Amino acid sequence: MIVLVGFMGAGKTTVGHLLAERLGLPFVDSDLVIESRTGRSVREIFAADGEPAFRALEHQIIAELLRGPDAVLAFGGGGVEHPDTQDCLRGSQVIYLRVGYDEAMLRVSHDEYRPLLRAPNLQAIFERRLSVYENVATHVVPTDGRRPEAICLDIIERLVQVPSAPAGTTSVLVSCMGGTYNVHVGAGLLADLDRLLPPLPHARTAVLLAAAPDRPAVTVAQAALRRRGLDVRPIEVPDRQQAKDLGTIAQVAGALADLAIHKDDLIVGIGGEVVGDIAGFLASTYNRGMPLVLLPTTLAAQADAAVGGKASLNLPQGRNLLGTVHQP
Repeated sequence: MIVLVGFMGAGKTTVGHLLAERLGLPFVDSDLVIESRTGRSVREIFAADGEPAFRALEHQIIAELLRGPDAVLAFGGGGVEHPDTQDCLRGSQVIYLRVGYDEAMLRVSHDEYRPLLRAPNLQAIFERRLSVYENVATHVVPTDGRRPEAICLDIIERLVQVPSAPAGTTSVLVSCMGGTYNVHVGAGLLADLDRLLPPLPHARTAVLLAAAPDRPAVTVAQAALRRRGLDVRPIEVPDRQQAKDLGTIAQVAGALADLAIHKDDLIVGIGGEVVGDIAGFLASTYNRGMPLVLLPTTLAAQADAAVGGKASLNLPQGRNLLGTVHQP
């Protein structure tokens, strides 16, 4: 769970939408959830029930949202002041978007829907909350004078830690719509697959899709995945253009169903461009989307099929007419 906190005008909603798109997660605004549940605006709740009643309701809904499913979650400016909410934040990545008081006022001065904006002691409220934001934050990101896109990339670089890789390895962070991931380039990296994988706390099984000529690579990858505690199931797929079709997808999907593969399990494609497309298409559609790792063994797959998340299939009428985009 990634939580954005900060004073009004910090950019939690704008940055939150960008961040959710880049990480492939839903975006949730706690204030909008409150308004949807109650059928009243935050301003109306403040006016009719008072701030203490609103804060109690806010905590109740935030505590529920923090239990999942995973999302980028933006709090209202005072959402972190409730002590029980601070306890609930343990275990989440809490991003404090730090904004100066003067800049915050410039950004929100004409927003009539913010109930605290006309409070006579607004600057005192701002100063009181600063220490709370600092205390709950796992990352503090300044926002004054910065574009939302730059703030979003700053957050991603803090969240996506590059694993420890062997000397001579180049690791590139790819951040695009639908997902963020690292591309690792180097010699002999198959043996280090267990160290290079991101955390997969819910994965139990790894399905290795590969063609017969890549069996030596499968053996190395299989040993690395087992070191991560995964049950590894190799499935052989053809590595020729004629096999990149719906018939192959149906056959392999049936094998996944026989293995009772869960949506949190891992699909690993080892091979050339065709195998990468088959693995990517399956990962994007089976269980409505699964984690995907691509280990390209040809130059075409390294330069094209393994980066960008695109996966395509052929039809009798032509090549690459069906496709998906599913980031590894």
